[in-house]
Amino acid sequence: MITREELISAVRGIIGEELLAKAELKDELANGVQFEGSMQVNKVALGVSLNNR
Repeated sequence: MITREELISAVRGIIGEELLAKAELKDELANGVQFEGSMQVNKVALGVSLNNR
């Protein structure tokens, strides 16, 4: 088990600040529920969607 801050730090190191900055831009459409959980991380869920306009 790791802390939320350790996980965030690892993700930032892997993905990079430039790509994370793009992810923080407002989406055109709502795409799911996102919330901050507890300080201890037991599970991580990831999802990807594609809108082929």
